[in-house]
Amino acid sequence: MNLLELFDVHNLARELADTTRETYHYQARAWLAWCDAHGIEPHGATRRNIELHRDELKARNLSEAARSLRIIVVRAFYEMLIENEQISSNPAQRVRSRRTRKTGHKALSKTQLKTLFLSLENAPRRGYHSDEARLRDRAIVALMALHGLRRIECQRLDWADLDEKSAPQIRVLGKGGHVRVVYLRADTLEFLHEYRNALKVAELPVNGALFVSLRRETRGHRLTRDAIAAAIEKRLKAACLREKGVLCHALRHTFGTLAVAGGASIEHVRDAMGHSNLTTTSIYVRAVERIENNPALHIEL
Repeated sequence: MNLLELFDVHNLARELADTTRETYHYQARAWLAWCDAHGIEPHGATRRNIELHRDELKARNLSEAARSLRIIVVRAFYEMLIENEQISSNPAQRVRSRRTRKTGHKALSKTQLKTLFLSLENAPRRGYHSDEARLRDRAIVALMALHGLRRIECQRLDWADLDEKSAPQIRVLGKGGHVRVVYLRADTLEFLHEYRNALKVAELPVNGALFVSLRRETRGHRLTRDAIAAAIEKRLKAACLREKGVLCHALRHTFGTLAVAGGASIEHVRDAMGHSNLTTTSIYVRAVERIENNPALHIEL
């Protein structure tokens, strides 16, 4: 068994989601190919080797997110070797992706979110903006902005995950294969019903992937993560809300910020968003506090 196969088996044992394992496989393969091209034996790679690799990725104009992902996977790869007693320390442990800029916490205001939903209500019903696409995208916006789901979590959803027997809820497969139950608002449930009815009218299946492609060449297939991002960004643009830093993921930030501002406890927000600890969730508390405690408000003119 070679190192890449060993890494694949290791990640399978960790019960990572299929898409996550595929990503880890691709990233680890790229790292091993780089080592081979530079005459470096993977077991003997040093921190400096990994930093050099990171800098080469930057020189190739790979995004900060792409560079960060590569380092995360390389770090996980060497943790696997440690667990298998093939090395004693992780050379990637202190390697960080060099940030070219500090990205701010972006979220829509309550007024902007209302504008987005209103834009979806009034969207044209032709071409890409067919009624099925409009209703699909509205349901995705609701799950992300009103319930805090990640894009990948929306992409993984099946109709079987929706449970309406008691309190309406949906089963969400999150990071690391962790499953959580998200209770649905009445309007979100109605959005899902309207979307499902539109699929039936269009003679598309409603017993597999929840969010499907409506393009001719991939019609009825599970929507990809990139397709979800593209769809939501088009909706943001149509609502005149597309600006620097306001991308698909801004909807999840919108949920965290508006929920905290509305009085939700940080623990409940953490559970809803699937964070592993409160430190991550606390960014929403700080964002709200910065607005509420703005020193400029103490200046009277």
